[in-house]
Amino acid sequence: MLCGCTGIYYHFGSGRGSPPFTVVDVAPITDFSGERSLSTTLWPQVCSEIERSPLLRLSLFSPAEAILQIKVRSVEQSIAITSRNDSSQVADYRLTIVGTFSVLNAKYGDYYLRNVPVSASISVPADLSYQDRKHMAIPKLTRDFAKQIVDGVAYSW
Repeated sequence: MLCGCTGIYYHFGSGRGSPPFTVVDVAPITDFSGERSLSTTLWPQVCSEIERSPLLRLSLFSPAEAILQIKVRSVEQSIAITSRNDSSQVADYRLTIVGTFSVLNAKYGDYYLRNVPVSASISVPADLSYQDRKHMAIPKLTRDFAKQIVDGVAYSW
């Protein structure tokens, strides 16, 4: 007579597998947002996030196995917080960057991932220096966006 448990499985780790590639090239970013210098800020941040990833490497000295394509659709502004004394007066705006990313198989030309939605948000005080604060917030916003993208590429498996 055999005794045992069936249907019970134990798994150690994060529950996520590794991507089917490790060496990634980052294509030039397609930017429809109209924000000045957004793609020139975002591109090196994506590369830095890939370098920090334990699962991915940039294709600096090796041929790329995959090509990361990023499209920035928009940078949206909405009201995040209104004033305590006057609900018609804005206290903070929320800036949200919205886009997609795709990962192309560099060898065969098919997609590992295609048009995966991604976004990141940040709050900016709505005061007289809002435009300056917004300009200073863009690098933080794009850094968060880059992290979302690279995490999506590395941990979607």
